[in-house]
Amino acid sequence: MGQPRFPAGIFYAESQDEVIEAVNCANKAGYKVSPRGRGHSYQGLSSMDGYMVIDMSLMCNPDDFKPEDFEQPWLLGGGQIAI
Repeated sequence: MGQPRFPAGIFYAESQDEVIEAVNCANKAGYKVSPRGRGHSYQGLSSMDGYMVIDMSLMCNPDDFKPEDFEQPWLLGGGQIAI
């Protein structure tokens, strides 16, 4: 198992504007930023020691994504393609 990681803080963004504000605030305070979404990071890179984690999981609703709305095929996890 990997070692525990301790970010400086975690901010849960609910909009793009909140992400921008959080990144700007972290930069002004001298923190590096680590983004985190709904997936996982096998290497644990979404929770780096001393970084400000910006969690965007509240911004994503998987039901909003419909393949028929896109011109290009989707590449899904495991190399699957959805058309």
